[in-house]
Amino acid sequence: MIAVEELEAQIIVMAHAACSIVDGCELCPLYREELETTRQQGICQEKIGLENVRNALITLRGNKR
Repeated sequence: MIAVEELEAQIIVMAHAACSIVDGCELCPLYREELETTRQQGICQEKIGLENVRNALITLRGNKR
């Protein structure tokens, strides 16, 4: 079973990757079709901020500096 922290880290990295490709929204684990576009973008931008992505990578890699 995957720890919640690790699962959250995977979601952040996947969302960041999906956001990096054209039309990646449908591949994103954060994407909810029923949400208004600007609200969805706000949720995504907050979740995939650089500090969150960095922390997610540290969590998945298993080492801290």
